[in-house]
Amino acid sequence: MLALESAAETMGRLAQPQRVRLSVIPTLAIQWLMPRLPLFNERHPDVNVELRQFKHDEDFTRDDVDLWIEVKRPRRRWPDHIQTRYLLGRELIPVCTPRWSKQFRAPQDLHGATLLHHTNFPDNWERWFDKAGAPSQPVLGPGFDLTMHLIVAAKAGMGVAVVPGCLVERELLQGELVMPFDIDVSCGRGYFVCSKRDTPAFTARDKFADWLAEQAHAGWASTTP
Repeated sequence: MLALESAAETMGRLAQPQRVRLSVIPTLAIQWLMPRLPLFNERHPDVNVELRQFKHDEDFTRDDVDLWIEVKRPRRRWPDHIQTRYLLGRELIPVCTPRWSKQFRAPQDLHGATLLHHTNFPDNWERWFDKAGAPSQPVLGPGFDLTMHLIVAAKAGMGVAVVPGCLVERELLQGELVMPFDIDVSCGRGYFVCSKRDTPAFTARDKFADWLAEQAHAGWASTTP
């Protein structure tokens, strides 16, 4: 029975090789992936990327997803049935509006700023201050449970945020946000592409996974025609 099911799944892949079903963290999808997808569509018009619902408590047993893009936390162990590949997102940078940045002369000046923070990772600011040579226990300001909310709050002038640099490429390029100090720090996490080990390989999925890695390596310049 298992052999028949595997054969049927393989035949299904061969019959519909153009579909890749993806579960991805919403902020990464909005800020990094979606602006780049037209480039993938141009290169591989025969492959359709379909986004599936993202689940915070993902156990990677769903049969409606071919690839996941998930955060690797320091104490999180991937399930044995999953194979992973680091994509991007380990580096955190401070960002704020150009108006805010004018008041800062040295990293320690940020101790007096409104420090926007991610409620799931409250130590991000402490990590950054240690790297910047201004160690202390920072007094955190408003907290948000999504990096997207942090970015919007920073753009609105609510304070200074520390976020993965890959998520604010457009805002930095367009001048909506700036880095008050060109100092990044590794958060020890990052985004990983995940897939099931026992799933038969198929061309569309492999093309998309390779393209994701290419885009992560190339940076924002890769989106320019």
